[in-house]
Amino acid sequence: MKIKKIEEIYKPEEVYNLSVEDNENYVANGIVVHNCHQVKANVLSKILKWCTNAYYKIGTTGTLPNDKCDLLQIREVVGDVIFELKSKELIDQGVLTKIKIANIIAKYPPEFIMKNKGRSYPEEVKMVEEYPDRNKVLELILSHTDEKHNILILMNHLKHVKLIQEWLNDKYPDKKVSVITGSVSGSERSEIRKGIEEEDGTILLATYQTMSTGVNMPKLHDVVLYANSKSKIKVLQSIGRGLRKHKTKNQIVLYDLIDDLSYKTQRGRVVENYLIKHWKERMSYYKEQEFPIITTEIHI
Repeated sequence: MKIKKIEEIYKPEEVYNLSVEDNENYVANGIVVHNCHQVKANVLSKILKWCTNAYYKIGTTGTLPNDKCDLLQIREVVGDVIFELKSKELIDQGVLTKIKIANIIAKYPPEFIMKNKGRSYPEEVKMVEEYPDRNKVLELILSHTDEKHNILILMNHLKHVKLIQEWLNDKYPDKKVSVITGSVSGSERSEIRKGIEEEDGTILLATYQTMSTGVNMPKLHDVVLYANSKSKIKVLQSIGRGLRKHKTKNQIVLYDLIDDLSYKTQRGRVVENYLIKHWKERMSYYKEQEFPIITTEIHI
């Protein structure tokens, strides 16, 4: 999509010199939509379309989607992209915290791969999330992070969250483990978020959905993507949770766990599993934002 200059679309002198009757029937001349990637939602889209008297409609977002249909829906409501600023530019300006992406590729045993090849995507996800030795990756991450760091671990499913919570409580009994899922009330979530600002060494387990937007926790030092996603919005919003500035950090590390169940056929062709393919999608987002990346492997 071509990025247009703001003066090509809105002329300031026209906006600021609007004649508005100074009476009790005053009507606002414009609308600003925060997180405008959500205007594809039917209700919000309808509301904005009903505002026919709005002289201008401006949308802001940190995560514009790649999907062409989603982009068309957003453009229909708030118009073309007129200005774009990458996370790297904000990091260079000192607005956001520096970040490093640490990819950890989990290599599964050959016998396990052969036994489970050809699984559907939901089966593959369930299989890896319930595989006990997968937590060796989490153990490696925790052994390489400062004991005072507050760590956010993101997952998709409630069952997975419960499994990791039990494992952490057993493996690290001295660690404080907090949980935010859809079943946790708004007041409880607020207390957990406020608590983290005063705590050191807390591990927060949460679902992607509960951490997507509207969450402000500057005192997060590390983020772990412990479940799969290829959604650009979900991935970049998750990264955003750790980019907020705080006096206790000068860099955050985003750990991305990749489950490698790829194998070679008898003819030598490499067959990649779903989770490897989705990681390559995430890599394109990291490169687009010009984040520094390191990649390592671990046999589990």
